[in-house]
Amino acid sequence: MADPNPTQTSQPPPPTPIAAGQTAEVEAQGHQFEIPIPTTVILRAPSIYNKEAQTGAEANTWHPPPLAWLERTWTVTHSTLPMWRKAKNVRITYKLLPASSSSSSAPILIDDEVCSEPTAKTWLPQPKSIRGIDTPDSSVPDGGAWNWRGKGWLRIASSHWEVLGWGEYEGEKWVVTWFEKSLFTPAGVDVYSERKGGVSKGLEEEVVIDDV
Repeated sequence: MADPNPTQTSQPPPPTPIAAGQTAEVEAQGHQFEIPIPTTVILRAPSIYNKEAQTGAEANTWHPPPLAWLERTWTVTHSTLPMWRKAKNVRITYKLLPASSSSSSAPILIDDEVCSEPTAKTWLPQPKSIRGIDTPDSSVPDGGAWNWRGKGWLRIASSHWEVLGWGEYEGEKWVVTWFEKSLFTPAGVDVYSERKGGVSKGLEEEVVIDDV
């Protein structure tokens, strides 16, 4: 498995048990409650392979990340998406947008900005920044899914993405995301780390993604 300088093709590993650990506060419909922050790696399958909601033990071990936890700048350390094969220092910043309605049921939108640096010249110029808005996709069981729409001249572009896994491994925050095939890109998987230098060796060994 390699980082985006360059990237390699990969697929997610099977789930492993979640351990009890820290908790994160989540606010929903005016009430606050806590969910456990995973301290070991557990990944779910993309929704296109699992249209039914999880049941039993699975339902008790996977939860979407709290938005306040997800809101930060992440470094894309590994990816199967070809768009990153000629880029380095790929970073994604999520910022929660103010609610457009006072209704507690109004969805929370995310401002999504991807920044990168090209490593090679291409026929078409590569933008250094790609911005869009993420809208929650309520059709996905258990949540943790969004529909992205580009801003400005990229408004014609859209995609669907989901969180497959997230947590804090030995204090290191990480996320695995899956992107559905779109008009411009194939389906693919990204691994995020809060560390600018990429995931630690221990976490990389835990998030085992075999070449396909």
